[in-house]
Amino acid sequence: MYYKQNLTESKGNLSKTWKIVNEIINKTKVETTIPPLETSTNALNPLDIVNTSNILNDYFIEIGPTLAFSIPPAAQVPHTSGSSLIHSFFLSPVLPEDVVLQINLFNPSKSYDTYYLPV
Repeated sequence: MYYKQNLTESKGNLSKTWKIVNEIINKTKVETTIPPLETSTNALNPLDIVNTSNILNDYFIEIGPTLAFSIPPAAQVPHTSGSSLIHSFFLSPVLPEDVVLQINLFNPSKSYDTYYLPV
């Protein structure tokens, strides 16, 4: 009721409306700070491409695990027997013959490689 009244009052004011919407969805402004590029002390040239790429690689390989750690564990959804809708998936094995069969089913006139050669 509170938000409905506020949205009604802010009708026509997009800035105020978005402020209320962001408050409803609990969206906060995220400040991203990028640390300065630190070079190793034994580097002869701080602009050395190999040294710089290694520093960037060391920094960015930490992003994935950090983000993965911040994701909460997924809630377990129980399977319902007799239901056609099951909340899970599985990967089935694929044989090399199946891949060859699918490639052979391609329409040669519509399947070209980089040099426009048909399959």
